[in-house]
Amino acid sequence: MPKYLIKFVSEELHAKTLTNGKLFMRPASYYHNLELGQGDIREGALSHNKMIYMNNHFPIYCLYSVEESEIENGFIKVLKKCIDDFHCQNGYAVVLDYEKFVSVLPTLNTYGYKMNAGEVQYHVIRNNEFAILVNNKNGLNLFIKHPFYVHQKEYRLVVFESLPKECDHKEYSFESSIESIANVVKISSCDLRDEIFMIPIKRKNEAEDKVLYGEK
Repeated sequence: MPKYLIKFVSEELHAKTLTNGKLFMRPASYYHNLELGQGDIREGALSHNKMIYMNNHFPIYCLYSVEESEIENGFIKVLKKCIDDFHCQNGYAVVLDYEKFVSVLPTLNTYGYKMNAGEVQYHVIRNNEFAILVNNKNGLNLFIKHPFYVHQKEYRLVVFESLPKECDHKEYSFESSIESIANVVKISSCDLRDEIFMIPIKRKNEAEDKVLYGEK
């Protein structure tokens, strides 16, 4: 079970959007044409050999899951490669307490649509899984990714709303701000040791908050 979840964002505004309790979600198909790393032509696929898709118009929200073994003296160890994939070297990491985040998930307004959440599995989809994935009612195919992405350690939310093709995003909101369970860290301020970023779980003080949020 994860101890923390991290959302990597390229802009301060995106960090504030999350801490204000709003999730900006993209359909799985949106990632088909992005650069390899953040992009994945296999999103929503029922096979990793043949591009047959299902549920790829469902919006997804991706977070990085942190295990106990990745924590050292109040810091989370994250591969630089993962930060590079999302082009967030000059961006922010929003660190969320896993248990508290999961506890507020039921308050997310999904406009009546079902939602599923969980850790992504990393393996090549086998031929004998095809029928299982087709008949699964929990969007299982959206929780399986190719092993190429295993370093991203993804925890994913899926809303079972099929967005129209012309819609490339939708915003879903919690009942209130989640700022109390989130810590925003500027990635460029973190130590880099042997291709590993040391991301603090907690901010040091109010002065650091003012720097991060641009307050005077």
